[in-house]
Amino acid sequence: MNGVLGMTELLLGTPLSVKQRDYVQTIHSAGNELLTLINEILDITKLESGQIELDDVQFDISALVEDCLNIFRAKAEQQQVELISQIQPQVPRVISGDPTRLRQTLLSLLENALKKTDEGEILLGVALESSKSGQPRLRISVQDSGESLSDEERDELLHAELHSRNFLASSRLGGHLGLVIARQLIILMDGEFGIQNSGTPGNTLWLNLPLDAKLLEQPTIDLDSPLKDARVLVVDDNDTCRKVLVQQCSAWGLNVSAVASGKEALALLRTKAHLRDYFDVVLLDQNMPGMTGMQLAAKIKEDPSLNHDILLIMLTGISNAPTKIIARNCGIKRILAKPVAGYTLKTTLADELTQLNKCVVLAKPGPAMPPPVSVPGDFRILVAEDNSISTKVIRGMLGKLNLNPDTASNGEEALRAMKAQRYDLVLMDCEMPILDGFSATEQLRAWEVGNQRVRTPVVALTAHILTEHKDRARQAGMDGHMAKPIELSQLRELVEHWVAHRDKARGLTADGEHYRQN
Repeated sequence: MNGVLGMTELLLGTPLSVKQRDYVQTIHSAGNELLTLINEILDITKLESGQIELDDVQFDISALVEDCLNIFRAKAEQQQVELISQIQPQVPRVISGDPTRLRQTLLSLLENALKKTDEGEILLGVALESSKSGQPRLRISVQDSGESLSDEERDELLHAELHSRNFLASSRLGGHLGLVIARQLIILMDGEFGIQNSGTPGNTLWLNLPLDAKLLEQPTIDLDSPLKDARVLVVDDNDTCRKVLVQQCSAWGLNVSAVASGKEALALLRTKAHLRDYFDVVLLDQNMPGMTGMQLAAKIKEDPSLNHDILLIMLTGISNAPTKIIARNCGIKRILAKPVAGYTLKTTLADELTQLNKCVVLAKPGPAMPPPVSVPGDFRILVAEDNSISTKVIRGMLGKLNLNPDTASNGEEALRAMKAQRYDLVLMDCEMPILDGFSATEQLRAWEVGNQRVRTPVVALTAHILTEHKDRARQAGMDGHMAKPIELSQLRELVEHWVAHRDKARGLTADGEHYRQN
């Protein structure tokens, strides 16, 4: 869909007859509406399944409001609608929360107001209030002078349940998906959403969000100091995106370098590392030819010459964004959706660099690298993981522990390998195609008993940390549980444990043989 819209935009920039231009503009407009609907349906699916994860970062609320208003200014002028914003002086400049989802909510409210208002005005107000318990709350309202919502529409919007079978069938809700999603997002943020009708033409849609009182008591947070002189590498194959990011970061006081590919990025990172002149941040695009952002992140993490604190932030479209678990497993700290608003990028960089600097200051002195693990040369390990990038990361970590594992991309391959070869440790992903990790382990245990084989240590790799998932792993016959994303220190401890376990088992066997001989 993005490709269709991009091509129509290019087509509109070419010589066209009046009729042709009208046709293309109609396609472009309808395509935008379809894309909005697709994104809304995706959001509904994520909300229903609980897959939406909220961020908690500091951001400039005034800049966010201004950004939302700018998107609709041209359309408002066409409709002869005056867009007005009123931010009360008591409202702090910087607050904490999820700026991306709050922005999505405000855009839905403003879009609804413009649909309802043929002419007149729309007022976006931001104020600081207190709840009955005294907790400070941010109140945002969008008031229009257009057609009022009916009582039935108001009731359905305020009580719509996403999992209801007749949710999408409602004729009244069909045009208000964005508002229903906005309401659900606000509830997810522990806020309140309401619709006020004063009896005069128009509507007032409002939301309340809780704020941290401790942060309000502090002076306005300085976003510039953490960024000053920090070294950032921008990796993006799109010339315009790269130039915009360089200009923004330079204006904020960062020292910026930029390259157009993952290959160039690796070369520059290694050159700088050789000179002990490390980058603090890498902003990497996901969708690049030759080497994707995920592949680049994995290579950075597994390269021992780049073993230092470096902040990896991925910029990506919504459709090709990796899951947070897989991203963290590759060393990516944050994922920002394109197009990234300036205030979102700036506050994210400031927040993460501040945390990084705190960690450096508070870190206890110690050896630069832990002592190497003493692993016998015949210690064999199998990694069963269907995600190629995760496999690469785990192999890289094991390589730092002087281990060269065998790999399998599904449970069937893993089972075949374990029957053919005795392993001292198996790292088994639980969710794999063809045969999952649980089933593979159950079949292995049955085969071991039937053939009187020694039990192979199998440790579950999973993103799930709830007790029921650990119980399921135990019931399948697994000997341990390691949560993703995997840390090198955890992997080191695991390997040391099973090396010691094997040595102990061999010692007991040797003692038994000695006893029988005597």
